Amino acid sequence: MVYPTYGGMLSILKKRGFPVPESFVIITDFVVHVQWFHDGMDAYFVPSREVEFHIYRKGVVCGKVDVTGIPINPEFDNFREENRDTLPISACMSGMTPSVVEICQTVEETAPQNLRIVLICGTDKRLCQRVKKSFRRIQAVEGDLTYKEMARYMRRSILLISKADGITTSEALYAEMPLLIYKPLPGQKYYNILYLLKN
Repeated sequence: MVYPTYGGMLSILKKRGFPVPESFVIITDFVVHVQWFHDGMDAYFVPSREVEFHIYRKGVVCGKVDVTGIPINPEFDNFREENRDTLPISACMSGMTPSVVEICQTVEETAPQNLRIVLICGTDKRLCQRVKKSFRRIQAVEGDLTYKEMARYMRRSILLISKADGITTSEALYAEMPLLIYKPLPGQKYYNILYLLKN
């Protein structure tokens, strides 16, 4: 599982004596909040020693804690092309922030004319339609992309503008792609940035 609510539900069921399958928590941010911590999980797979330390500090009772990093697909290690001509803006699965239109405006006005600008809208249909109507240079792409499709967009990218979620930033780091994070959201996204800057 990669969402803390499910861990809490399974923990409650275990405490009440219901049969529960083996339960593993995979943390996909560089930092965590207490909603991730539930007794009775068979294993935690965590991105860093800092997260491992917090699990033990909070006294979480679990089978084991393995520091594995954030899992990403090896596909992102296979596309370091020299001739890059694309600038992707990743709004992620459900839209980035209200700042995404501001980002589009700035990029359209300032990016060199030879760059292809792509906004990956995720499932945000309203954002996709708004960008298509408002911006001439920006290609808005709607829908949940597979890792292969995302890697294809990043294959020719010079820079990734994105929010600071753990998986996207890990993919960019693995691909040796520069990142631009604009106005990170409070909470985990902000602390992900602090972790990245520190490390």
